[in-house]
Amino acid sequence: MSVTLIHSKIMINEKQVRTLLKKAGNKFISKTTLSRILEVNSKEAAEILVYLENRGFIEAAKIDGYWQQSLRGKLLLNKKFKKEYKMETLKKHLSDLIERAETVNSSKKFPERITCMKVISEYPIINRSNGIHIIYSLSRKEITEKEYDLAAGKLRKEHGRGFGNIVEYYSYPKEAIRSFLKSRSHVLKLRTDTKDEIEQIAGYKLFGED
Repeated sequence: MSVTLIHSKIMINEKQVRTLLKKAGNKFISKTTLSRILEVNSKEAAEILVYLENRGFIEAAKIDGYWQQSLRGKLLLNKKFKKEYKMETLKKHLSDLIERAETVNSSKKFPERITCMKVISEYPIINRSNGIHIIYSLSRKEITEKEYDLAAGKLRKEHGRGFGNIVEYYSYPKEAIRSFLKSRSHVLKLRTDTKDEIEQIAGYKLFGED
């Protein structure tokens, strides 16, 4: 979400503007009202009002010194924003993901291993965001065909549900790994690709074979 610098100490984005308009409701907006809601001084409030009017979120009322919501402001109130997560939450989910990835590679439960994993969104994490985008590759572990089938069979049994077609049946070990890595996290946005393709994608390598 874009952030606009209004004053040397004030940065504001559309979500904050919507919060202001929502709290103001259908009442007129003045410097005093804005100062109270955003907890800024009179000078800063005046600069924010100019910004909001220039952006078309508010318009001057018939009474001097007062503003009211514009059509664009009302539309902003109905706009849906993706949930943003705190940095601490993002870092915790990433740390937990790395632990689960290491478990995949070390556990006999999974017949495939992660050969490369990259963060392809912001890293290091220094801002709130709506999630962490991860790309990873898989390959079969160096085990016998019998050991692979045994591990895959146990995963399918744990799944406890049928498969729509033969492709889903045979690809389930990979899907089981994906489900384990994600662990119902709404923060983690996972996708797979080949190791060679991932090497060409810009990002931060969490771990992988060179």
